[in-house]
Amino acid sequence: MSKEQNTELMKQVAAGDQKAFRLLARNLGQKMFRLACRLTSYNQTMAEDAVQEALIKLWRTAPSWEPRASVEAYASRLVYTCCMDMHRRTKRTEEMPEDIAIDDDVLDNLMSRDQRKQLISAIDKLPTNQRQAVLLFYMDEHSQRNVATMMGTTEKAVERLLARARTNLHGLLPATMKEGGYLS
Repeated sequence: MSKEQNTELMKQVAAGDQKAFRLLARNLGQKMFRLACRLTSYNQTMAEDAVQEALIKLWRTAPSWEPRASVEAYASRLVYTCCMDMHRRTKRTEEMPEDIAIDDDVLDNLMSRDQRKQLISAIDKLPTNQRQAVLLFYMDEHSQRNVATMMGTTEKAVERLLARARTNLHGLLPATMKEGGYLS
């Protein structure tokens, strides 16, 4: 569905139209789920919960929504926020005994999960427009042209936003992640 159609559906949702909400949720659901999967390290249950929470927020905030950016970008931001909230709420419940040996694959997995959390935390500290461009381009895998359309700007502006975001992230990320190619 086109950006304009989703915007029109969102206006109907803002007026309380449940049928329009179901259509909008159907239109955006897969993209929201893919983003949530990436942000939750492909934990399907957490991703489903995040999308459900984001859709509830979409319904509740629809009356105050303003079309400064696309509905898709707004929905992506809601998913991102829900995933970050879930990460913050997650606490380890058990400690691993010190004498247990860890397989190298498990250790690599734990390190990459920790690095993803650090990256997400750093992205969360970016200015809103940079964060939105990064999420849409890198996390949601849209082209610069699509990101520009969704954000209501030019491709050149998106290119500059991404460049500034990479520069800002360079200052926010630990040296080990800078060397690992996360800012390429």
